[in-house]
Amino acid sequence: MRRRQGQRQAKQDALDRERLVSRLEWQRALLKEAAEELHENIGQLLILTQLTTFSIEEKVGDPALAPDFKTVYESLQTGINSVRTLSNKLKAENQPAGGSHLEPGFRA
Repeated sequence: MRRRQGQRQAKQDALDRERLVSRLEWQRALLKEAAEELHENIGQLLILTQLTTFSIEEKVGDPALAPDFKTVYESLQTGINSVRTLSNKLKAENQPAGGSHLEPGFRA
């Protein structure tokens, strides 16, 4: 009787570990995708917007607008830096420590 309960518990533990591994792999894939989206799409869009703003400023050439353009550049640069930081953080969190993304007691 105890032996069967032990076997059932072992099977349940194995199933729980498989679910955990699956969930962690899904989370890692989601983080990777989010980091790539941030870097590739949003970061590039902010840089393009910044370059376009530089071009508009040169075409307008009105010194009275210089403070407004400076505010736009600074805001865009803050956004670019924030996207880079978050993207790098997500990429770093997505890397397994010590070659495994599982806790020591849950190595597959």
